[in-house]
Amino acid sequence: MPDSQGTATIDKPATTTETAGSTESAGTTGSKTTTEGEGGEGTVITKAAGTGEGEGKPKTGEEGGEKKPGAPEKYADFKVPEGVTVNPETLKTFQEKAKALNLTQEQAQEFVDLQSALVTRTRQEAVDTFNKLRGEWKSESEKLMKAQPEKSIGLVAQARDKFATPELIKILDESGLGDHPEMVRLFIKLGGAIADDTVVDGGKGGGERSAADVLYPSQGQK
Repeated sequence: MPDSQGTATIDKPATTTETAGSTESAGTTGSKTTTEGEGGEGTVITKAAGTGEGEGKPKTGEEGGEKKPGAPEKYADFKVPEGVTVNPETLKTFQEKAKALNLTQEQAQEFVDLQSALVTRTRQEAVDTFNKLRGEWKSESEKLMKAQPEKSIGLVAQARDKFATPELIKILDESGLGDHPEMVRLFIKLGGAIADDTVVDGGKGGGERSAADVLYPSQGQK
């Protein structure tokens, strides 16, 4: 501006600089420092680091150093229902997969519970299916035995005692294969092959007897 003597002077603008870390504590909006300069006062504004939006707030999670739950160094023994056996190789493979997926002990146990329930249900369905099939075998075998004369029934038991060891009889009884009509037919033929004038009643006298009664007299005594 022109002064009183008509001489033009130019005011020097105030200089503003930003420097990091010039405040006493983080989170302040800056500090103002006044300095003398030619032609007037200059103002230097210093801005503290970390004064931007969202800065200076406490960090959480991984940024704050907190460790999120994940896979343990080594999984503890998993709980399985009674009667369920875990294959060691299968368990090892599962643990490796669970660790790769960063599953916690609790999360991995949930998968074990799910698989255990599936195994138990599948096993029970298989047992029910076989028991139904065994019942059908028994029904057909009993029809075969009823069609045989009393003498032939005795010879079936005689053939059993002559050709089958106690171990084989036990296997046929416990597995249910002894109820299969083809097995009954086999003993009927064997009985006919050793037929003689003596009638053997198979160790059980009187009354109507089923194929199981004749071939496995101890079956109903368990």
